[in-house]
Amino acid sequence: MASYIGYLRKHDSAGYRIEFPDFPECDSTAQRLEHAGVMAAEDLLRHVAALVSFGLPVPPPTSMAQLADDPRREGCDMVVVELDLDLVANPTVSRYHNL
Repeated sequence: MASYIGYLRKHDSAGYRIEFPDFPECDSTAQRLEHAGVMAAEDLLRHVAALVSFGLPVPPPTSMAQLADDPRREGCDMVVVELDLDLVANPTVSRYHNL
């Protein structure tokens, strides 16, 4: 199990957005706060599965201490998304979700 940190921000038009400092090309949005964590975990899992399928490296999680001075933290709440890297081989990872 890997614990990746996400930056949660409230957006007026898009609801909530979570960005991942370890995966700058991956982010997740949700209309409701209670869906943000679940959708972020699913989006991150799909992203990691794509990296693995293309033979690209999966970065190790960055700790909160290492992100203490990250300027992207400004104006956000930090959340932890737990990711079971063993699920990357699961073929249902790429299935679309609709909440």
